[in-house]
Amino acid sequence: MHTAQEIADLDRKMLAALKEKRLRGVAKDLPAQFDQILEKYENRIVKSINEALPGGEDAINFFGLVGANNLAKANRVSRVVSTQLGSAWEEMADKGHFALSPESQFGTRIQGVDIVILDGDKLRHTQIKTQKNTLTGSQVGRSVSELKAHSHPLFVAAFGVAAWTFPPYSSCGIERIAGADFW
Repeated sequence: MHTAQEIADLDRKMLAALKEKRLRGVAKDLPAQFDQILEKYENRIVKSINEALPGGEDAINFFGLVGANNLAKANRVSRVVSTQLGSAWEEMADKGHFALSPESQFGTRIQGVDIVILDGDKLRHTQIKTQKNTLTGSQVGRSVSELKAHSHPLFVAAFGVAAWTFPPYSSCGIERIAGADFW
């Protein structure tokens, strides 16, 4: 947990770093950097899937409890892929000229914040998920609470697929965007 002063100091550093990134503009090799990130995560995903489903064991989750073992395995694979890709989106956003990862740039993890985006002259503390329905019901309250600790929070889905599980602005006061509107 960080004090208000520590967050304010970090915000000043992030604002300066983001303004510098914005002045530099888009990296000429950005598509190649994205390809490298995706290749790295492809390898991690394959390894994680193999670890999640060793030797054809039945997966342990709701589906496994009712004997739907193929669905149980599919559910575990889906969760592995979504979790790994979440880290990839964070890393890719950090490479852009309007966002950074406080963890990779400053070695500081801000609870509930994956990236910080420069929007005009304001910082948008942002949580990024793979798709609109990545959050489960039990995670929504925590995400809203963590994001509301910041002045201009934003919830992002990397892909605009599925129905939202994160509440609309009218009920939580946090803007949400997905897919092309983000990228």
